[in-house]
Amino acid sequence: MRFTAAVLRRRTVFILVMLVFSIVPFAVTAQEVGRIEYLEGIVDIHRGGEIVELFSSDIGFPLEAIDTIQTGSDGRVEFSLSTLRQQGTSISVGNNTSFRVETSLEEGGAKTRIEVFTGSLSLKVARLSGREELSVKTESAVMGVRGTEFEVVTAPDGGVLVLCEEGSVSCQDQNQREVIASAGRGAEKVPGQNISPVVVEPDAHDEFRRQWQETRMEIFRAGAPVFFRAYIKQFQQVEPRFAEAYTDLEGFQARLEDYARRSSDGSSPLGSGDLYRFRAEISPSLARMRSIIPLYRQTFFRLAELSRYLDESGIERDEAVGGVRISDFFRNFMRRRHEERTRIARIEHWFKLYGQLGGEGQESLMEEFFGPGESSLLEEF
Repeated sequence: MRFTAAVLRRRTVFILVMLVFSIVPFAVTAQEVGRIEYLEGIVDIHRGGEIVELFSSDIGFPLEAIDTIQTGSDGRVEFSLSTLRQQGTSISVGNNTSFRVETSLEEGGAKTRIEVFTGSLSLKVARLSGREELSVKTESAVMGVRGTEFEVVTAPDGGVLVLCEEGSVSCQDQNQREVIASAGRGAEKVPGQNISPVVVEPDAHDEFRRQWQETRMEIFRAGAPVFFRAYIKQFQQVEPRFAEAYTDLEGFQARLEDYARRSSDGSSPLGSGDLYRFRAEISPSLARMRSIIPLYRQTFFRLAELSRYLDESGIERDEAVGGVRISDFFRNFMRRRHEERTRIARIEHWFKLYGQLGGEGQESLMEEFFGPGESSLLEEF
């Protein structure tokens, strides 16, 4: 059922907090970097450490410096970025898409990074100044732009397609190989291969995209058991590390909320010595979380997408991966999916609160594109 009592209660509380208690420092000091211009269907967002469902009446809902959004099977959302010179940049998101937006504001400019976990989105990017940056990252490719109109499409097998309406987009893979996508020349990155150009007529994007998606789906179905085993195994390896880092950081939650509130409203200001000691104490936990959450988050959203294809995957559900039957793994994963995603939302909230202390909270929660010797799990297929 789409609107459960719990969802409605959470939604009502959220609206009351935003409308009635607008002087609460967390609502006031959170950095707004954009607004939702249109939405339909099922769309939700991480906000205040929770997952909040949005409705068509939420047009104008603000985006903050760290936000994760997900659309359902009938969901669609469009939003604009409004950071300094990025006015005029708009992003349209398709259904079954999960992605994050991170923006760090600096004097005279802003750096925006969008990470697409699943699904597709289209961007119309205004001409940026020398201090403005916008990049789009997937599991196996990254796109950097100055001013252009393009779309990024991902497939269940990890394939990525970039189609450009006008301007140009620099597309790189994990080996720093580069393809420039422009009108008439797209870019494709598929597992096991370097990024490569594809020829597509500007007026044939819809048909080319449709055929590309059908081809990638056929390839995914043919090799589905391999994908399922690989991501289950990776989740089993990553989740315990994430859980330990989460528990460690959670221990600072009460003080973090208190310090952020006091720092924001000035009612009981903290001395510089208090802030310095707290930052020194919490920094190792923040660094530990920052090192593990990108991989955990990518694996989590990929498994959530794969679960939609479990019935047609052809994989034997009694097969064991890491000592756990696949049927049991997905039963437990689906049961805890909301709880796990809520933990991700809370981590994002804690980093926002830390940023209110004037610390390094605005550092990206994404890993760098690829570190030395690092590659995407997809490259093993």
